[in-house]
Amino acid sequence: MNDKLKGKIQILLIVMMVGSLVGAFVLFFVGKYNWALIVGAIFFIITTTIARDTRITNTLYASSHIDEPHKF
Repeated sequence: MNDKLKGKIQILLIVMMVGSLVGAFVLFFVGKYNWALIVGAIFFIITTTIARDTRITNTLYASSHIDEPHKF
């Protein structure tokens, strides 16, 4: 995947994360508890997906650079 498309997807996911978190709180305080739970679950799913992808990327980076000598 090229860097430009990956950057756009990351920005879209961040906007969706912030929007779903704010939306969940607004719905909760308005009294729409079921909808707040659904929107909060969407926030949780997006967050865990990003965290899992970041962990896999960091693991691949670390394993590919493990044999390089350290420069201090």
